[in-house]
Amino acid sequence: MIFYLQIGYKKQAKEINSRGSSVALEETPSALHHRKAQEILNEKKYKADFEKEVKGRGMTFDLHGTPAMDHVRHAEDIKSAVRVRSDMLQ
Repeated sequence: MIFYLQIGYKKQAKEINSRGSSVALEETPSALHHRKAQEILNEKKYKADFEKEVKGRGMTFDLHGTPAMDHVRHAEDIKSAVRVRSDMLQ
């Protein structure tokens, strides 16, 4: 009984998968033009949302308290100390 159910399931899955693959989409010039126009429109919407939502507001989180920024600050301190010592020796 279980084996029969598995066969039915596999048969049904093959039918569902074959439905979408049998339809061939033609690459007509008008279809290509429509797809390109849609990409341009989506890009314009994305840029408009970016301008409205993100740009000009500055950072929304504080980087100065993160371990990565502490590491960068420490590395800059070491670099400047080395530069000062080399200037003193010359």
